[in-house]
Amino acid sequence: MNSCKMSATRAVLTLRLLTLIKANYWNYHERLLKLIRIEGIIIYDNTLWGGNVAWKEEDVPAGKRAFREAVLCFNKAISQDSRIEIALASVGDGFTICRRRI
Repeated sequence: MNSCKMSATRAVLTLRLLTLIKANYWNYHERLLKLIRIEGIIIYDNTLWGGNVAWKEEDVPAGKRAFREAVLCFNKAISQDSRIEIALASVGDGFTICRRRI
C-alpha cells in the first residue's frame, strides 16, 4: 500500500497486488477488504514460496521456517474466508487471486 495513494472510498480501489511482509498479510487483507469494492481483486504474491510450503518442516532450512509458517497460516486463513473467492496460480513463487464477494 506504500506505492500509491488511495482514497478510503470503496469504489476507488478495484485491484491491488501485494508483495509485502508476509507475516502481516492477514492484517493487510482485513484492511483491504474494507477498501476494495465488491468484485474487486486483491493479489497476494509468494503464496507458494518456491514450493516449500509443501515441504516437511524439517526439510525447510531453520532460518526460513518462520516465514514458511506465516505463509501457511495466511493460506489457511484466506481459504476459509467466506467474503472472498480465491484462485491460486503456481507461477514462480505462486500468487493467490482473491475476488471480494461481499
